[in-house]
Formats: sequence, C-alpha cells, structure tokens
Amino acid sequence: MARHEKPTKNNDIIVNQHIIPRIHILQWSSDDKGVQVVQENKIDSYSVKNPFFCGMRLWDQQTEKDMLDSNEKIYIRQIENYLENNKFSNELHVKEYYALLCVRQLIKYKGRPTPTPSIFENINISNPTKKELEDEEKNNIGAVKCLTHTTDKSSQHTDRGVVSILMTPCFFHFMFLIEHIDWKLMHFDSPIILPDALFKNFDMEIHILPINPYMAYVSKSFFDIFNESDSKSEKVNTYLIENCTNKYYIMNKKITKEKTESNLRKYYIQK
Repeated sequence: MARHEKPTKNNDIIVNQHIIPRIHILQWSSDDKGVQVVQENKIDSYSVKNPFFCGMRLWDQQTEKDMLDSNEKIYIRQIENYLENNKFSNELHVKEYYALLCVRQLIKYKGRPTPTPSIFENINISNPTKKELEDEEKNNIGAVKCLTHTTDKSSQHTDRGVVSILMTPCFFHFMFLIEHIDWKLMHFDSPIILPDALFKNFDMEIHILPINPYMAYVSKSFFDIFNESDSKSEKVNTYLIENCTNKYYIMNKKITKEKTESNLRKYYIQK
C-alpha cells in the first residue's frame, strides 16, 4: 500500500486511525500505557498511541467521526451496562461493534486502493487544491457525503473516499450474516490474546470478540465447543493464533483478573 498522504499544515485531519480502538487495546495493558505484541515469534512492547496499531489516513474523516466514533461510543455504553448489571442491555450493539471491527481489520489487510486517474486526464474539470479537498473531507462530517474527483496523481482523496464507500455495505453484509446468531459471554481463568485479524475467523463462521484478557463475546457454536474444555484459554489462544492472526497479536500473560476489572471500569465507565 502506498504511503499515506500528509495533510496540509495547521489542519486538524486525523492521520493515525486506530484499526482496533485504543480503549480496547488498553484492556491488555498492565501499566495503562502500552501492551506486549507478538509478531514473527518476537515479543515487543508498544505504546497504545504508536502508529503501529493504525492505518494512516486509510478512510476519510466522515467515516472516522460519524461511523467509527459513534460505533465505539455505543459499545462503551454496553460495557457500562455489563459492569452495572452483569449483562448487556442491547446485544445487537455489541455485534455491530464486532462487525465493524472486522471491517476495519479487513480494510487494513486489503489496503487502500490506488486507482489511476488517467482516464480523467482529458476531461475538462477544475482541479481543487489539497486544502479544498481536506475541507470537503471535514465538511462531510454529519452530512451527506460529497466526493470531488481530482486528476492529481499524488492525491489519495478519491482512494479514501472509495474505502469509506466500501465500508458501509461491507458492515451491513457482516451484520446480515451474524444478526440472528446466538451469542454468549465466555470467561477464562488465564489470559487470552487480542488478534489483529478477526475477520479471518468471521469467514469461517466462528465468531469471537475478545473483550479483555479474561472475557470474550462468542457465537454459541464456539461456546459449546470450548467452554467446558480443559485448559480453555490455551486452546482458544491456539485457535486464534492459527486461524486468525494476520500480522500480530496482543497478549499479556501476567495481567491479573483484578487489573482487567480495573481497566474495564477505568476506560469504559464515563465520568
């Protein structure tokens, strides 16, 4: 995938777009700052703010704010309900978060498209400036999407627009596939991992959303297979690593249940 397009100076364009939301990654942190990452059998430590966890201007600002931010806020409310009542008030909202998380990871895996504007080169259109395109991107937030084309081959404005347009039907398709599936919360005695490519399990119709190192929201079929197993955490981790990981996974073998409970309350309970 081509390197991201840098925004103009003094423009509040979000460049580092988290594929897994930062608040979710923090559930695997022991120090409220960073997490351990395993990639190619090597363990590294990264701050949750590190661009390693991000796509660089992969989708447009409207998608970042109107679609992803609102989806995360709805999920946060469900975690709040779980902490207060030991259950979700609306499981559909948790499924929506899972579906969109899979979409984000799938888009990151596929990469930003790089269509050539050559077919437009002989068309008499006015080329907007980079600043004008960025203003359009921001002005779309909370409004109907408007996508202006440019023949500037260095611009990724159209590419981001295409990604954002594709994310919506992909999300609705994923939701169509899982909306009527029964789900259960699965609890663990030792930590599980957080993989970077849950969409690979989605393709296999095995649905797992690790909420924190000791709890996951899973399809009933998966629950029935693994919940009564000996060494449940180890078997689930092996399954996730073998069938799900694309580039890396997040782990924390030493994090305690008490710390994960603290993390849930610290990051999800709205002040």
